[in-house]
Amino acid sequence: MENFEINTQPNYSRNKKIVIIIWAVLMIVTAPAPEIFGENSSIAVASFYLTAIGSNFLVFAWCHYDSLERNQTLGIGWRVLIIFLGIFALLIYLYKSRGFKQGLISIGWTLLIFLGIVFVSALVATTADVIMAAK
Repeated sequence: MENFEINTQPNYSRNKKIVIIIWAVLMIVTAPAPEIFGENSSIAVASFYLTAIGSNFLVFAWCHYDSLERNQTLGIGWRVLIIFLGIFALLIYLYKSRGFKQGLISIGWTLLIFLGIVFVSALVATTADVIMAAK
């Protein structure tokens, strides 16, 4: 039999990327709901709440994996703050966990990723609106 090593080291960086991908998919899939079903429809309202609550929990998951990767504790106060404030708490967390210079760099990357996802979501919503208007 061959001897082989089992990698027991968790891959937190990969998990953080998966969380970002899930968040992007959530934003893009729920973006056209108001255009397709109407702004006041129950599906559009549910889509809005799903996006808001899901985004905050995904930010929490990302912060959780990041704190594990950095061997830092994420106390109960931070957990509650992240759940309720979402991306705003993420920006504060990045500054706190990385220091001034690296924190600002991380905040810049976070904002670029956020703006990219918002841009694609708006593009998908606009496309859905144009398609619905053509019918």
